[in-house]
Parts: sequence; structure tokens; C-alpha cells
Amino acid sequence: GLAPARYAVRIDLAEVVKSEQGVTGARGGWQKKALIVGQIAVSVALFGTGVLFLASLRNAMAVRPGFDPGKQLLVLSVGPGWERSQTVAWCEQASERLAGLPGVRGATFARRLPLSGSGGGATVRVEIPGQEPLGVRFNNVGGNYFPVMGTRVMAGRGIDASDRQGSGLAVVVSEGFVRRVFPDGNPVGQWILAGGELRQVVGVAEDGPSNNLHEEAEPFLYFPFAQRPSGDITLLVETAGEPAALSQAVRQELKRFDPRVAVSSITTLGRHMDQALSSDRMMAGLAAGLGLAGLLLTAAGLFGVIQYRVNRRTREFGLRSALGAEPAAIRRMVLAEAARLALWGIPIGLALLAASARYFRSMALGVSPLDP
Repeated sequence: GLAPARYAVRIDLAEVVKSEQGVTGARGGWQKKALIVGQIAVSVALFGTGVLFLASLRNAMAVRPGFDPGKQLLVLSVGPGWERSQTVAWCEQASERLAGLPGVRGATFARRLPLSGSGGGATVRVEIPGQEPLGVRFNNVGGNYFPVMGTRVMAGRGIDASDRQGSGLAVVVSEGFVRRVFPDGNPVGQWILAGGELRQVVGVAEDGPSNNLHEEAEPFLYFPFAQRPSGDITLLVETAGEPAALSQAVRQELKRFDPRVAVSSITTLGRHMDQALSSDRMMAGLAAGLGLAGLLLTAAGLFGVIQYRVNRRTREFGLRSALGAEPAAIRRMVLAEAARLALWGIPIGLALLAASARYFRSMALGVSPLDP
């Protein structure tokens, strides 16, 4: 807006009166065209960015996060009101009480829920003979975790009630762990040294991200909670209907079971997934809004320039019509001018979008600005 304003205040009125070309003159004509070409380029880049993040949101919503995101689950984070040595017994008894409530299909517990932030960044050292030691992310889970969460067991079995203190140390590994550590065979029955303890692999679970939906599948371990108790406790309650409707009943049952318990948060798996997708939705909405605004502004600018040019050429069009030119031919001539501006602006906009690829690579999931 500043460029034409600066030009307008420097207009020589005498020249305007004399000029058949009016206020803009030849210089004003190419300036307007350059401005429109720039607008088209920027709007193409903005609109392409909007499409990029909408595609990224679509891809994020399609990710299977290592469990069934459609499960009807209540998720409770609880604080210890008991002695640390009683943690395992408390979690098992609390889960049994909650599983017995009307409308509840099952209950379990874990150190954390997947996609719940930096708590999933903790790793355990895994040593395999002949291989470099690995730092592998993990979760400590109760006996009913895999069926309640809908996590698919691809081989062997999941963690169950038999995995207790005094029994053989067990671990379930992810498909990503198998690809990294056991690429040539079935890992079930093999032994690994994890956290200084020799554990037998009893099953293989499906892959899934740990902290956010943009993560690539990495090696992951599931330890029996009873063999590796944690101070962080998340209770998971599967319901037959809408889980939020049972939140009060679940909270009351926990208080009846142990008045000392502190429930720091209670939510549903659906809300948890909405939170996991919130940044993708925000970026998609922002980019799409900017892209649409850019298109509207560009359309208005292009319309204004073409309308001005048409008004300036009214006499010319009259003469052309008088000499036999068809209206359709005149329309084509006018629209061709708009098309020429677009043919300059669109490639520049696509080049801007391509140049931004490295900035969006870590933000967009499964799509690149170079994707047609």
C-alpha cells in the first residue's frame, strides 16, 4: 500500500491534465502489474502452506498410536496416599474395584499414557551381546493393559497377572525394537539385559509414537508394573458407554477404596487424543486462514487492476466492436492479461513454497512442500 501512496503524493497535476493516460502513466501500469504478480506469488505460497498443514493434520489423524484411539476410556492420574512398598498391591486392588463398577468393561494401570508429553522421554539402557548399548523408551504396565488399551500383540503374549515379583523377569518389545535388535528372527524367548536386569522377551507389541504423533516408530519396551513399580500412576478404565458419564462414579469408588488417594487429573481418551492433535489443528487452521485471506486479497487486487485497465480501454473496445470484433474475443483479450500475470506469479509462489521445505519438514507429518 505504501508504494502507490508514495507515488500518488508526487503526482504533477499539470501532467495529469495533459496526459491521455491519466494518473498512473506507463510507470504506474508496470508498478501495478508487479504488485499483482507479487500478490499472486505470496498467495500461492500461503495457500500451499495451508494445504500442507491440512494434509499433515489428515495424516496425524490417521496415525495409529500404538493403541486403539477409539476406545472408551477414562484416564486418571493419581498421587500416592500409601506407602511406596504398597504401590503394586494398591494399583491391583484399585483396578479390581473399578472393574466391578456397573458400565465398566475393564480396568488397568500404567506408569504413563502414551502421547502424554515429556514423561515418555525416559529411557532404559539395553545391552545385547555384539551390539552397541541402546537407550530405549519404556512403560511399566499392569496385567490387563494390552486388552484395555487395544494395543495389538503381534507375537507371543502381553503382560499378564503371572508377571509378578518372584516370577521370571519378563518384557514385551515393540516391532521397532525387533527390527533394530532382532532383524533375523523371532525375539520371543530371547533374553536381553535391560536396566541391569536379565529379562526374557515374552511378546511383541505393535509400534506407536511415545510422546507425540509426529515421532517415527522407535524401539520401545513394556515392563510388568509388578516387577518394576513406579511412583507415577495412571489408572485406565474402559467403559461400555460414554466414559465422561462415569467419571463421578469412578472418583467416588476410589475415595471409598482409599480416602487418602489424590486424583490430580481425570479425562477421557478422546480428549487426550484431541490434545495430542491440538498443535496440528492450530497450525492447519492458521495456515488455511492465511492462505484463504491471501487468495481473497489477490483476487481483489487482480480484479481492481483488470477493471482499471478495462475502464481505460473503453474507447479502444468500442472501436474494435465497430470494426467487427466479437465480444468473446474482447473478453479473451482482457482475461489473457490476467492470465499472463498469473503465469508470472504462480511459479514464483511455488518456488517460495519449495524454498520453505526445510522449515516445515519437522512440523508437517508425512508431507513436504515439494509434494505435488
